[in-house]
Amino acid sequence: MHDEALMLANEIEHIENREFAQRRDRREANYGNLPPRSYRFHVIASDNSGLWNTEGAAFDFSVEPAYYQATWFLALCVMSSLAILAAYRLRLR
Repeated sequence: MHDEALMLANEIEHIENREFAQRRDRREANYGNLPPRSYRFHVIASDNSGLWNTEGAAFDFSVEPAYYQATWFLALCVMSSLAILAAYRLRLR
């Protein structure tokens, strides 16, 4: 099989609400700025006769939240703000 005849299509479940994105010229997929959650990357391919493999291959992965998106960080910010406000009010007395 010649590489020119090979076609790939891919999607990430929970992100794309459309059919597979077909890519003839590239064998990579870039998805930037994915929000924190679990995903499944799914890819299918066709042979030189144009017959598509409908099962394909899948890869499950997850994106962890950045520290500033974590619940503990938001709670720490709220508690720090309240502590600063309380210290300021005590100083004014």
